[in-house]
Amino acid sequence: MHAPSTGAISSTRSPTRRGSRRGYDEWLVVIGICPHLGCIPLAHQRDYGAWFCPRHGSQYDTAGRARRGPAPTNLDLPAYSFLSDNKIRIG
Repeated sequence: MHAPSTGAISSTRSPTRRGSRRGYDEWLVVIGICPHLGCIPLAHQRDYGAWFCPRHGSQYDTAGRARRGPAPTNLDLPAYSFLSDNKIRIG
């Protein structure tokens, strides 16, 4: 998902710079499970145009950072590596 900047990182629950949560500029790899209670967030939603958990209201920006709602942390980043420009290994 590629989108413009979503604001200051100081407003996130677990502040991290956007660049530290990306592999290639075009890709973001996150585990799509809400860290609040394990729900599956919907993509391309709400205020940040990214992920939204409809069950409890958590919202994440395009870097997977928790911005609103009860989520205590950002979406998790799995171990991954880019094997080539069109192949990724996750896990």
